[in-house]
Amino acid sequence: MHYIIGLGNTGASYQNTQHNIAWIIFDSEKALEWKSEKLLPGELGVFEGDLYIKPSTFVNNSGKVLPFLKKKGLSHYEDLVVVHDDIDLPFGKIKISYGHGDGGHNGIKSFIQHAKTKNFIRIRVGVAVEKNGVFYKPNVLAPFDKKALEEISTVLAPRVFAIIKSLRTEGLEKTMNIFNTK
Repeated sequence: MHYIIGLGNTGASYQNTQHNIAWIIFDSEKALEWKSEKLLPGELGVFEGDLYIKPSTFVNNSGKVLPFLKKKGLSHYEDLVVVHDDIDLPFGKIKISYGHGDGGHNGIKSFIQHAKTKNFIRIRVGVAVEKNGVFYKPNVLAPFDKKALEEISTVLAPRVFAIIKSLRTEGLEKTMNIFNTK
């Protein structure tokens, strides 16, 4: 079992923002039902044998869910998968990484600080914007347009869920070899 955390900010004003791309992806899977749990700062769902979490701690403090996950059985951070926006990747590009630094992402920084290790899996979903062949780092608190939201639900979400399934069935190295080359 993997513990899949999607980074995002709570509240209606953040609902379709670039920082919340993981939540948009998670919410596109209709079989993933969310519930609140007493000790969890956020929402919890189970899908295909994995535990999904949407922390309500805001992105910059998302590592605060780790004590709850340990109570739920997380014993190896190699079973932890964090899905998040990446301003250094073009919109639509997805990269899997393991054991890297925070890359300037405060949510990842929070996980590293709380876990005291960089050894967890990251699924980085690109949100950089292309204009005239040049990629720009977007304002991650800006909302996606309707076309981008549709692409997230119909193209990116199935790919992220395929990556998560591959992590469970094929392992990290093989999954990275398959998906990081596309």
